[in-house]
Amino acid sequence: MAYEIRKNKKGEATSVRITIYRGIDENGKRLPSFTTSVKIPEGLTKKQAEKFAKEQEASFKLQCKFGGATSRKILFRDFAKEVMEAKERAGRTKSTLSHYQDMLENRVLPYMGHIKIDDITPSHLNNFYKKLRSPGANKLNGQPLSDKTILEHHRLISTIFEDAVKQRLISFNPAKSVTAPTVVPQLPNYYQPAEIEKIKQMLNEQSIKWKTIGYMLMVLGARRGEIAGIKRSNINFEKNEILISTCVLYNKRDGVYVKDYPKGRKYRVLPIPGELKEILTQYLAWLDREKKIWGDLWKDSDYIFVGEKGGIINPDNITQELRRISEKYKKKGDYPYLNPHAFRHTVASMLISKNIDVVTVADYLGDVPVTISNKYAHVINDAKIQAGNKMCNIIFNNEIF
Repeated sequence: MAYEIRKNKKGEATSVRITIYRGIDENGKRLPSFTTSVKIPEGLTKKQAEKFAKEQEASFKLQCKFGGATSRKILFRDFAKEVMEAKERAGRTKSTLSHYQDMLENRVLPYMGHIKIDDITPSHLNNFYKKLRSPGANKLNGQPLSDKTILEHHRLISTIFEDAVKQRLISFNPAKSVTAPTVVPQLPNYYQPAEIEKIKQMLNEQSIKWKTIGYMLMVLGARRGEIAGIKRSNINFEKNEILISTCVLYNKRDGVYVKDYPKGRKYRVLPIPGELKEILTQYLAWLDREKKIWGDLWKDSDYIFVGEKGGIINPDNITQELRRISEKYKKKGDYPYLNPHAFRHTVASMLISKNIDVVTVADYLGDVPVTISNKYAHVINDAKIQAGNKMCNIIFNNEIF
């Protein structure tokens, strides 16, 4: 332990002495340690005093790391790096950390990374958000960033400042004095029955690989990463079942990687309807032929959806290929735009509209009932109306069960 809580004769905590060891120099001699003492506020419980001591230790350790500096010499970019490293040690997922780093490196740090952490004011943040709302902020399409994306930046910045407050580097979080962007929840994007017929036409005209992926998305309602994570060993044709148990993700820092399911999310076994079984069987036969064609160049694995020469498919390729197909059919007429997650919304909406209970829908999609209830409330209400009308027919028109 790098700190010691000192007490008076009554056993009350009075101060904390903090020691930061510096290691040894190039000659093997021990370097003098950094030490400081901080008075503990009166009236704290034992647990509160322990928490106060840990916070003071973390603050002093950070000051020593930056050359014994006070907070007035710590730049935002340096402290942000410390926070990101702490989040990584705490077990944040690769996808989340990658998203944080993208926001920091692409926009936040270029704007205020060079500013001392306690010199940043709410005015700095308001001007930053104003800049994000201006044309060109989104480098992909030249448009302003969406309110949802700006809110994500705001939350990350606020988290970093909140850590600085906890470590006594600043007295208040400037992000709390800024009006955060307001995001109006959007209704899920899902396909209508007439669009489903057009999508089936589009998929039936594709190669067996993309036809299979499209139908798997449309029938199972799985996430694209879950589709990419399906293995041969997950498929049981005798029982007509498929196990959804793996998620494949991609980011530019880590490449393609397999992600463990989050705590609380259960693996799920879904039925394989006859039509889907036939498509899947044709695809696996094609895949076996591909392996023989490529021979030693084939990257063997148990995953069924692969790249040109095997291996694990990049889930981004699924989105990109569906986009390519959409652009092709857009020139032919009024065809729907293919989006992997829209299939998931469609499955949920269709099941609910057919009066399948929310618990079953959540289990089928690998979600939790409360999320399904909140996200598809409009569809649930329609289903309730249908159920009410059905009951009226039963009661007043003497329908037989």
